This record gives sequence, structure tokens and C-alpha cells, in this order.
Amino acid sequence: MTVHTLVIAGGQGRRLQESAPQSARLLPRKPLIEAVGQPGSPRLIDTVVGAVRHALLPSESTVFLSDARLVAVGPPMDLPAGVECVREDPPLSGPASAIAAGVRALSDESAQDWVLILAGDMPEPLGGINALLEAAGFCKGNVPPTSTNDGFIAVAAGRDQPLLSLLRLGAAREAFAGVTGGSVMRVMDSLNLQRVAVELAPAADIDTWEDAQSHGFGIAEGAASWVGARQRVADVAHAIFTQRLARASLKAPQLGDVLSEDVCAPLPVPHYSSSAMDGYAVSGPGPWTLLDEHAEGAQGRNIHRTGGSLTDGEALPVLTGSLIPEGTTAVVRSEHSEVTASSSLSMLPGHEVAPRRGHSFGGRGTCRGRHPPDSQHANFCPSPRVIVHLWGRFGPGPTRADR
Repeated sequence: MTVHTLVIAGGQGRRLQESAPQSARLLPRKPLIEAVGQPGSPRLIDTVVGAVRHALLPSESTVFLSDARLVAVGPPMDLPAGVECVREDPPLSGPASAIAAGVRALSDESAQDWVLILAGDMPEPLGGINALLEAAGFCKGNVPPTSTNDGFIAVAAGRDQPLLSLLRLGAAREAFAGVTGGSVMRVMDSLNLQRVAVELAPAADIDTWEDAQSHGFGIAEGAASWVGARQRVADVAHAIFTQRLARASLKAPQLGDVLSEDVCAPLPVPHYSSSAMDGYAVSGPGPWTLLDEHAEGAQGRNIHRTGGSLTDGEALPVLTGSLIPEGTTAVVRSEHSEVTASSSLSMLPGHEVAPRRGHSFGGRGTCRGRHPPDSQHANFCPSPRVIVHLWGRFGPGPTRADR
């Protein structure tokens, strides 16, 4: 007989994010906030898993076998070693469907086994876990007595705690079969459960920033661990993507569409002064003295330079995307120029010098709203989703190259 564990960790944590101060708004997912001040800054999910292992795997126990499984239900995240991860279907559909997904993950286990169900945001769950195990008759070194109950559910301050419960696996399979949402208590009410009174602390969870701070959780100061740093980057990127996607329209751009609002670049675009063509960066009116020739790569291909500087009457070769030398006033296309044996650069008849390409600086409107974008503007909006959510119907349509 084995006790498996499901940790429900798939919520959005919206209340925590919204209640956090501005300096902490880009928090990691709630199960990954850290115990500030504790050695190693264990995360909330580490605290829950540690409590489970402390309660279920005592060294002298003959009840809890080594094949006991611990499954976290939620999005992919860095989990403690030995913890499996599954996702509720559909995602973010609530704890009832999360429990159903976790129970399905245990489909190969015996119906006589037990499953401990815990919330992934409980800062002090050990007392509640021990109370459930004691009520079920699990004592160190002893097999629990036969019971007609389907399981046990904690009660704190008169309220049932479905995410602090211990169920027979067979009963849980029947109750949660086919569940894809809805009320978790409605499913629990179909089971014959014995209620176990517990103190408030073991049943407490973290919903808001105030809750987190009162239990000593947040973002630890100083250098993060490699696992923590990697997860922080992933969570911030996920939060930004989710926020943008929530504002996006899935309507594909069409001829006649224009930007419905200004697009602002958070950083200079490009982030350095670059050439828009192959040719020569020049300073002042020509002809110019060519300071150097095009460099050749190992395979005979031109390679980029690192910039340089120019004064009036001087020129340096550049490639498309190359760093523009300091002092450049214009760029001459290779096919519109001529280089003499004396390294003098001049324009071929009938061609004009291309002015140095303009740039957009962070915080300013890169692309003006209510106007059709051109091909250069498309480079400022690399994500198709960003472009899509800004399109509207107004004015003349862009050309095919601009779409």
C-alpha cells in the first residue's frame, strides 16, 4: 500500500501579481517565489514537497514504499528532483480538472493506494499532512486499518479544504473521471469523506503579496541560483507574452489596414547605427579618400568591420547591417561608385548619395498610428502578434512588400 501525492500548482497567481508592489510586479509563478531569509532561499514548491517527503518517507516507515510518486499538476517549471509534471486539460481550468489530470497520471497504480492532494502554494502544510495521515491510521511502521471511508478532508475554521485531503486512489478515479472543470467541492461531495479538524496555519495558502510577506516569501535579495535565475527569465518572458497575447487580435492584416496606435520602441531601433546597404560610408561631399579596402573572409566573403571614424573627405567600406563609422554623413552604394587605383572614391554619373539612415529611439513613436506601415516599419515589429493587434481599417493599403 502506497501513498502518492498530487501538488496542484497550475493557477495564474493573478491576485499575487496584482497586489505586489511595482518593484516586484514581474514575479515568478507563485509556486516559485522564495523563502526570504532562509538558507538557500527554498521556493514555495520546495517547501510543499519537503513537507510531503518529511511526512511520507520517514526512515523507519514500513508503510510508504519507494515507488510512491509525487506529481505536480501545472505548467512546465523547474521542480525538485523526482517530481513528475503533468498539465490539466484544458490549461487553467481549475483545481477539479487538475486533480483529474493528476489521478490519470496514476492510472497504473493500485486502486488500493492512497493519494494525498495538496495546494502548491501552502507555506506550512506539514501539520495538516500529519493530521490526515493520523486520522487514516497511518502510523510509523504500521499498516492503516481497513476503513469504509473514501478518504479524509481537512477542515479549518469550519471550512472544508479540498486541496488538503487524502483519498483512496480507486475512489478518486471514479469521482474525477471525465472532469474538465467546475467546482472541486461538488466532486468531493460525491465521496464518503471523514472530516479532520486542523489549525488555520497548516491550511493557509498564499493568495496576495501580503500573504506572501507574512509567511516570509517573496524574491530573495542577492545572486540567484542557476535554477532560480533560469526560471525567473522564463517566467518574465511568459508574463510579457501572456500580457501581449491578451491584448492581441487574431485578425490577419489585409490590404487597406493601418496601425491603430503608435508603436513605440523600448530600445533604440536598431540598437546601433548600421548601414542599410553594401557600399561605402562617407563623410562630407565627394570625392573621398578610401581609408581601407573591403576585408575578405576565409572563404572569400566580405566580413563586417567594427566601425571606425571619418572626417570630411574620407570613406570606409561597409556591408548591410554593418556598424556605421563615427562621422558618417551618407552611404554610397557599391554599384553606384568607382574606386581608382589611388584609393579615391567617387560617384558614377547619374547617381546620388543615399543619406544616412534614420533611427528611432526608445520611448518615441517608431511607427505612427493611423498610417500604413512600410517595409522599414515591419523591422521594428519583429513579432507578428505585435503587428496583428495594432492593425485597423483606415486609409490606403500598404504594398505587398509592406505586409
